[in-house]
Amino acid sequence: MSGASQVAASGGSARDVFCNSVAGAAAGVFVAPFVHPLDVVRTRLQVDGVPSGHKGSVIITSLQTIIKKEGLKGLYRGLSPTILALIPNWAVYFMVYERLKGLVHSHGWLSQYHLRNNRSRYKLLFDYIHQHFEDYICWKPNRFMYTWSFDLIKRLMSLDAVDNGDQVSTGTNMIAAVGAGAAQAITTNPLWVVRTRLQTQGIRPEVVPYGSVPSALIRIAREEGLRGLYRGTLPSLVGVSHVAIQIPAYEMIKCYIARKDDEAVDQPGPVNVIFATIVSKLAASIVTYPHEVVRSKLQEQGQGGRDRYAGVIDCVKKVYRHEGVPGFYRGFFTSLLRTIPSAVITFASYEGVRGFLLRALLPDEKLLQSHLALETPKELKRE
Repeated sequence: MSGASQVAASGGSARDVFCNSVAGAAAGVFVAPFVHPLDVVRTRLQVDGVPSGHKGSVIITSLQTIIKKEGLKGLYRGLSPTILALIPNWAVYFMVYERLKGLVHSHGWLSQYHLRNNRSRYKLLFDYIHQHFEDYICWKPNRFMYTWSFDLIKRLMSLDAVDNGDQVSTGTNMIAAVGAGAAQAITTNPLWVVRTRLQTQGIRPEVVPYGSVPSALIRIAREEGLRGLYRGTLPSLVGVSHVAIQIPAYEMIKCYIARKDDEAVDQPGPVNVIFATIVSKLAASIVTYPHEVVRSKLQEQGQGGRDRYAGVIDCVKKVYRHEGVPGFYRGFFTSLLRTIPSAVITFASYEGVRGFLLRALLPDEKLLQSHLALETPKELKRE
């Protein structure tokens, strides 16, 4: 394989990075306006529970109450930070995901690193942290999001799975999904805090309303410090398990259908994308939804100087004590009505935009050949 081909295979060419980032950002923008009203309802149900005295459908009752008290504007509270968060959210996610998946697959790291006992694993972890201590202290964001965080995961992997030819293994997809999800959560958490505050301020009359997204960010930072902007980060990182289930499941289903229908894996049909998205999203949501309830409660608190929960564990204990297991699934069906169509639009948009860009842009090797063809012999001789 040529050097250019190796780069392309690892998902690291400028063309691939550009296509993955733009497709991810476009997918985020397309989906937000369609499902935002349900997102507002879901967030309020997670924070405050079911309204007392409601009749009929909780979703319809909640929508009617919001329109009656706050107008149509109330259904779109927090839309600006949602869009601002979704653009880097999906751009970062799909870019990092494809990059990690390509690197793990092309270099065969899953089959190269077999740590046979815990002692060697702990020793390797200690040696790695010691060697990169300066990077931890300096807290270099780019290196944290990608280089040494992925390198550490790679070295600690002791899976026995081996990639089979061009087929990307489930372990590879899981590594890529977890790494991309962590980068996504850390990068965009402040915007999700603002979104949650804007969506719930309609039911908090005692709190001075937030204005624009920039003013909300400044006010939260001034009143609550950096901690306020990163409320709910820990449950968000725990929520990486959601994509660790959803994305590998999506890839597995997509590959299975492609083999069955004799289609190209990178060019799935719309029906196949929809089916793979619905099944994978439903499975991931059932397993990981409780972390969203905890995250919303932690992100919402702090308005008006009120802290009802001391942290993640305290929040989990109080929700279980007062509401039991159902408390961790408040707004679940509302969430499904929002997240499944959202996921379908997101993945369909991503696959469509990415496929269009990959077809529209010349591959790296063709670009190089066309560039060399334009060079004069004199220029080539000088080199």
